[in-house]
Amino acid sequence: MISLAVCFVFPAQGRSQRVPQRSPAQNFEATLTVLASASPDDCGWDQPTRKFNGDTSKLEDQLFQDADEAILGALNSTGADPATAITTTLESLRTTAERVNPDWPVARRFHYDLLTIKPVFVVVYHFRSRSTWSVFAVPAEASWPKKGKNAEWKQVGEDDFRWQDPKGDQRVEVYSIQRGTSGLARFLSRSDEISCGDGITGLIWEAYEWNPSDIGSLDTVIERTGVEKRDDDPPYKAIGKLRATGPTITLPYCENSAVDLYVDALLCSVDTYDLSGDVVRFVSTETNRPDLDTVAKVVQYADARDYEAVLAYSASAQVARQMVSDMPPGVVGNASGEDYPPIRGDHQTINIEGLHFDLEKQDGRWLVVRFTLDPAQ
Repeated sequence: MISLAVCFVFPAQGRSQRVPQRSPAQNFEATLTVLASASPDDCGWDQPTRKFNGDTSKLEDQLFQDADEAILGALNSTGADPATAITTTLESLRTTAERVNPDWPVARRFHYDLLTIKPVFVVVYHFRSRSTWSVFAVPAEASWPKKGKNAEWKQVGEDDFRWQDPKGDQRVEVYSIQRGTSGLARFLSRSDEISCGDGITGLIWEAYEWNPSDIGSLDTVIERTGVEKRDDDPPYKAIGKLRATGPTITLPYCENSAVDLYVDALLCSVDTYDLSGDVVRFVSTETNRPDLDTVAKVVQYADARDYEAVLAYSASAQVARQMVSDMPPGVVGNASGEDYPPIRGDHQTINIEGLHFDLEKQDGRWLVVRFTLDPAQ
């Protein structure tokens, strides 16, 4: 049984009592101090897991909020140069972390990346197993309940990982990308997460545009989810490289699908986008094995009984109807792990555990021309 003793302290008559307020930097240090006895990462990879009585994710959320508030306080100081204020504050926070967590690996201590895209600052925080970014800008108009023109810096956005429950190692990188004809600031974010158990790495590409008009808006202009490829050996090598400069950018990614032979994703693609105008436009997708991509798509859509989607990858309505009708649920690659035949010419046969797809390349696209199943045992 736990007993709680509550002590009430009454101020002396005629004398006002004030509780001293800590600064955001002091709150940041206090949160760091509480976390100092935790393992420096969520999975216990860098040091054995320590006994820690607390919710590390909630404390980390608080730490990032403390950092945001410290930055805003510096940016909004009278007469402060914004670039100097934010850099000085971030360096002070990093130095504090070095002092509080000297026995942690350097990569697990609080550190940061700063991306300046006038008139915007994007700060990436790294701490323990987490990475997250915040955007700081000055909207044109004051937010409710204030009215009129605004001159204050605000934290105007953060990544999607910020309030999620972490399940492994998160990594984030940000890149400046070309502005549109209106000159609005844009940046690209690359986020991934490695789970503690099987190590599967999720991947998210997102691009954002900051519009200071009215109360301001941070708008998503590109979003692509996938996974990272870990085993990049032939014959299923990843395709394409990241290109974040110039009017045309390319974003590589992989996707798990029904044609995977093992835990690693087999199908990999690269998307191309045109940034030259005020509207970001998708240009094209190129895939490392377009024949297998067709098979993966028809399995996915047939399992969902989506005839129209299956028809887009079929040479005839009859073949599409047959796949929608006969496709068994839960098709998952070749249990034997045998490689698929390489592409030779315009005809291809892909076999997946009793399912047989005859494909033909027509007008540059691989289509299923015949689908058969092994007789039921």
